[in-house]
Amino acid sequence: MRLVHLRSLSVCLLVAAAGGASAQTVFVYDTFTGTTNTTLQSHTPDIGGAWTHASGFGNLTIQSNAIGASGNNGADLYTDGTTASSANYVVGVTVTFPNPSGNNYFNLLGRSDATGQNAYVARLRGNGTLTVAPVVGGIEQTAIINTLTSVPADTPHLWILQMIGNQISASIDGTMYGPVTDNTITTAGRVGFGLNTVSNGTTADEFYASTLSPTAVRMRTMTARRSEGRALLEWTTGREVDNLGLPLGCDVERRQRLSMAGLEGHAALALLDRVSCHRWPLGVERADRAARLAV
Repeated sequence: MRLVHLRSLSVCLLVAAAGGASAQTVFVYDTFTGTTNTTLQSHTPDIGGAWTHASGFGNLTIQSNAIGASGNNGADLYTDGTTASSANYVVGVTVTFPNPSGNNYFNLLGRSDATGQNAYVARLRGNGTLTVAPVVGGIEQTAIINTLTSVPADTPHLWILQMIGNQISASIDGTMYGPVTDNTITTAGRVGFGLNTVSNGTTADEFYASTLSPTAVRMRTMTARRSEGRALLEWTTGREVDNLGLPLGCDVERRQRLSMAGLEGHAALALLDRVSCHRWPLGVERADRAARLAV
């Protein structure tokens, strides 16, 4: 993967173009929009199957269009009814901790069975402890990733588990830990998440799961320079097959995701407050295309 990183006028751009890029298909997505105090198992996700309460002693509920628990709960764990079409996918959620207690934590499940008894579990605690471990027969195995990171309270954090073949990794706010080679769980399975909290205000929002499949993108040229006080990126692709887009991140005094899908292929113009682009149908091949991006 080629990365170009250019800072100009408090603007940070990151454009990725790859010879082995990945197309994403979202198969579970939930904004947890609904009536306050509705239990998660009674709530219908935006995309995906029904939520099943796999374990725990309480119920997670909708709280101000996010998911949380009222006071103490019992490490509740949920799985979604959709089975992934591939074992290569990412699971992510935006989480907020009210304080740095290690007793407040979120779990992400990948390659899980319906009960969460066999899966990869990625756990992020309010004190910054981050772990990833396989679970076999309901018993959590030795962590394959175990580290300490920073998760300031009352701030949303993007928490992701990624599984590509036997390469397992996790990331928080764009910082990746891993990948680590592990062959414990290989079936696609389901996704899920869980929450344990001893404090009101521990919430999750924007849960998603997305498969990854290889695409073909051949970069011919790419340049980055200053132009009239702006950051200017220009690139040319020699060949694109099934390329959904090029991921773009922009930081203007704060991290901001301009577009979940990123820049659509090579023909795009992005401004700070909007992304306008030309969309191509997948399943076609394009050649000799160029793009310019100025921010």
